Amino acid sequence: MPVFLLVYFLIYGGTHAYLYWKLRQAVGPMGWWAALPASFLMLMVLGPILVRLIDRPGTFRLATAASMVTHVWMALVLWLFCLLLASDVWNLAIRLGALAWAPTARAALRPGVALAGALVLTAAAAVYGTICAWQVRPREVVIHTSALAPGSRPIVIAQLTDTHVGIYTGAGRLDRALSIVRRVKPDVLVSTGDMVDSPRQRIDGLARMFHDVDAPLGKFAILGNHEFYSGLSESLAFHEAAGFRLLRQEHVQVCPGLILAGVDDRAGDHRGSAARSDELQALPERAVSPDGQDPPHPFVILLKHRPDVRADSLGRFDLQLSGHTHGGQIFPFHLVHRLIFKYGPGLHDLGQGSQLYLSRGAGTWGPPMRLFAPPEVTIIRLLPAEQSKL
Repeated sequence: MPVFLLVYFLIYGGTHAYLYWKLRQAVGPMGWWAALPASFLMLMVLGPILVRLIDRPGTFRLATAASMVTHVWMALVLWLFCLLLASDVWNLAIRLGALAWAPTARAALRPGVALAGALVLTAAAAVYGTICAWQVRPREVVIHTSALAPGSRPIVIAQLTDTHVGIYTGAGRLDRALSIVRRVKPDVLVSTGDMVDSPRQRIDGLARMFHDVDAPLGKFAILGNHEFYSGLSESLAFHEAAGFRLLRQEHVQVCPGLILAGVDDRAGDHRGSAARSDELQALPERAVSPDGQDPPHPFVILLKHRPDVRADSLGRFDLQLSGHTHGGQIFPFHLVHRLIFKYGPGLHDLGQGSQLYLSRGAGTWGPPMRLFAPPEVTIIRLLPAEQSKL
């Protein structure tokens, strides 16, 4: 935590200091009025930490209001920083060009113009990103497999991930995602982590919404990192009330053609969880016939919150379902996502008969916005192999 706070204040605090400097450039001397924007920016740096501290029974309304301000601002200051930095890079290029040809200097952006332009573009991004965050859409993935007997009916699996119910996602936004699940009528509903993100007293009423969704072959979930941040015991109780069976380093045969395996997020390894995440323990063994060929086996889906892939697990599962990244959620975090994680949103062939599907998730964390990372509920349809020839 001390290291995290140090990095947080260096990066987020530095971003606000840069914004204050650009404001002074654009406006000029402000006298004692300069204390007002300076105080606001310092409060916004502390805002996300304060929201977490006051998100407790008795102060939920205050925490919600503070969250709306500080987390919307988190997106605004990011876009302002990027746009103003781009204007500085542009001006630097213009100055260098003016050394060779003086008239080039006329293309430089004045500080006031750069700030005004950045404010207009940021406002447009905020409106568009807020609208996009509410537009949850189904994303269909069709997989043909020999694990299902010829002529058998398809198995439909709905994947929810990163709903972050609580201070970030309330009943309205959650219902938009669950309405897709109800419309599709899946055989199985799975949650791949970060279902909850607040104390249970805030979100108890939302458990009923999950509970009322029907899935004939069952509802299964794993724990993401935010379940551990919110409190393990409360997260476990919420999942139980929501009607989900948690898979913690274990697997279950859902039907003759399908096995689900699940592991805790590795955040639990550092937060006193009694069960350490171990997918090799969770995955079923696969028998090999004497001739060295794999005999027919059920389709194995590994539920794992982060899109990390272990080489020694390949071949022991057919499909890994993951979330965690939100697809970057708001541009330009897509670029950061690409630096940290090997795989982007979508379906990926991992080799040895294994695939990964990385969902953008249905909710948001922090800013209630999505820019170029639309939210989704993933619908996986498992079909018998021979249907691919029809």
